[in-house]
Amino acid sequence: MLTRTGDAMASGDFDAFIKHFTTPLIIETFESKRILQTRRDIERVFDAMRAFRSVHAVKAIVRENVAADYIDADTIAATHVARVLQSGDVLLGRPYPVYSLLKLSKNGWQIQFCQYAVDEPSQLNDALAGRKTKTPRNPAASSIT
Repeated sequence: MLTRTGDAMASGDFDAFIKHFTTPLIIETFESKRILQTRRDIERVFDAMRAFRSVHAVKAIVRENVAADYIDADTIAATHVARVLQSGDVLLGRPYPVYSLLKLSKNGWQIQFCQYAVDEPSQLNDALAGRKTKTPRNPAASSIT
């Protein structure tokens, strides 16, 4: 699911992206908590994340699964770590963990809750809250070692 949602985000294919999410969808960060009730609500966050990627010249968001366990027959709790890479494999901000809950529905496994522990860049929190990012003031980037 990480690969399919990541590929859909990178290519701008909202229809491929949305099928992996259910409504209501809860997205939490340190700065906000959003309950997305409609397809359009999710599309606003998708568009804001696409704008963030464009403004910050993001080449890829590399996500690595850490753990996934069944809570019950219809619920999986999963954690992954994400790294935002710009051209030249420059890391934008620090890697951040994401905790998600997936529910089994008639449409298969879908994400219903995401909690992002992003502390930088703040523009990523804006995008996750559905606010389009502006030109970065002073992007915090460091080389990957």
